[in-house]
Amino acid sequence: MKHRLLLLVLFLTYPSACGAAETLYAGKPLAFWLDELKSDDPLIRDESIVVLSDAGAAARAAVPRLEELLKSKQPRVRVRAALALWRIAGQTKPAVAALTEALRDRAAPHRAEMLNQLGQLGSAAASSAPVVVGLVRDADPVVRTQAVMAMQRFGAAAVPSILTLFEDKDPHVRRDACLALGLLGPSAN
Repeated sequence: MKHRLLLLVLFLTYPSACGAAETLYAGKPLAFWLDELKSDDPLIRDESIVVLSDAGAAARAAVPRLEELLKSKQPRVRVRAALALWRIAGQTKPAVAALTEALRDRAAPHRAEMLNQLGQLGSAAASSAPVVVGLVRDADPVVRTQAVMAMQRFGAAAVPSILTLFEDKDPHVRRDACLALGLLGPSAN
């Protein structure tokens, strides 16, 4: 009886070659989510991108399909796919390009969140500074604040773009330029 109990415990605690369980993501195997990326239903595809993005490096098999989605006609799909590539494979260039392109559309929803994402990319996103600096003049105060914060995270590479704000007639814009330089600290020299 003791031997059977010991064998049962060993069987349950150590995966065997014939019975190793597959890792599940949101309750489903990775292969399921890879197939869902091909869906024509935008909600299903979006959910799949989010789940795969959360899986991180374990979802490397999704990289080719996500790279295909960068060619989508829908900006939202391009942004989500690019952010997933960043989280899964560390690819920053597609994320910077997709976010910068989306921010050029003044009517784009979630611009503050896109600026936050650019800021998280840090100095890798410094090439987007000329677009981001223009959002310091935005009518939405949350977008303006996120633009300043993103430029601070870009580091010294954002200084030339920030300096252009001192030529603006709006004193609030010039104040935000001072704030951005102040947040950069010594790197703003």
